[in-house]
Amino acid sequence: MSLPILIAGGGPAGLCAALCLHQRGFAVRVFEKVEDDVRARFRSRNGALHEADGACLVTADKESFWEPFRSWVFDWINVPAPIETAEAIYEHPLADRDPLPWWTKGRVTLLSDAAHPMHPVGSNGAVQGILDGEKLAELLAAARSQGRDPRLALQEYDASRRPATAAIVELNRQDGPDQVVELAESRAPRGFAHIHDIAGHKELAAIARRYKETSAATLEHANP
Repeated sequence: MSLPILIAGGGPAGLCAALCLHQRGFAVRVFEKVEDDVRARFRSRNGALHEADGACLVTADKESFWEPFRSWVFDWINVPAPIETAEAIYEHPLADRDPLPWWTKGRVTLLSDAAHPMHPVGSNGAVQGILDGEKLAELLAAARSQGRDPRLALQEYDASRRPATAAIVELNRQDGPDQVVELAESRAPRGFAHIHDIAGHKELAAIARRYKETSAATLEHANP
């Protein structure tokens, strides 16, 4: 008899976990609805802690951001128009949470944004959540075939995925692969003709390689 698996919340990671578990013969049920009145604390890019509701939205003053877009009027689009006529403007904080000391307790564990919300500078939020789902399914299936307690599989999942994603959270706080943008701004604030005028190929490749190795995005990881 298959162990019943309950997944709270959908999204890429939840659906991937459900699919992987289903393919391995587990009975799975996904609960899409989550409470909207949950208060959460997030850490922004400058290190400050903020509290927001489940939607993480706060009202914004257009004067604080739209000056550079005033002249963006083209034949095919008028960028200032919707800003001028908007009844309300909201901002979504670019924030993460400090890596957790544990994800798993008994028969309950976390995955994806519930476990490791991160700054979206490396396109790794959903990707790492999908890897969570695959690893969780792999370990639970192995435990079932070996007749082991599934709680041990959850602990193994925690030990495998938590350190890996914590490293990405920390690297994203340093702008991840977008370090190249900050490098260009600091070295050539007035612009440049070619990126190699301010940074050599080896330096740029090293930045990209470090992030790929941390996020398991190298060819070696993808094709073991």
